[in-house]
Amino acid sequence: MNTDIYVYVLIGVATMVVILFVWLLYQNFYIRSMKQAYSDLAENMNGVADILSKFKGEARRWDYISKAVTDAGTAQSSIQQLIGDLQSRCEYLESKVSELEQKYEEIQYQDPEGKMYNRAVKMVKAGSSIREIMEECEIPEAEAKLLISIHGGRLK
Repeated sequence: MNTDIYVYVLIGVATMVVILFVWLLYQNFYIRSMKQAYSDLAENMNGVADILSKFKGEARRWDYISKAVTDAGTAQSSIQQLIGDLQSRCEYLESKVSELEQKYEEIQYQDPEGKMYNRAVKMVKAGSSIREIMEECEIPEAEAKLLISIHGGRLK
């Protein structure tokens, strides 16, 4: 009987050794898989850090572009305001020029001698002769010649 106990103890110890060996193998496998998982996680974290860094760079670029667009909009608004002001000034100046032209014509036709000389200038530009100018406008020959030389007519 004594031997039976030893056999049972020996079988129990052998079973324990086998169980311990299987457990150690499992622990070794588990530790290796955990190391691999940790390594994969570290690589993924590096990838995430790279992506985050790129994202921050893109965010800075976006802020720069957004500010540039805002500044361009402000500049465009200012330019449109200036264009409006310039158009108003041009319209004002055009009306003033028109008024001055009207006043000039009024003054020009109020002076009878000025009227006569204006007619003479028109005749010079039309190519009339000195005699025609002198007779039509009742001006001396010297003045007719002067008007022809000033306004580019030819002596006839």
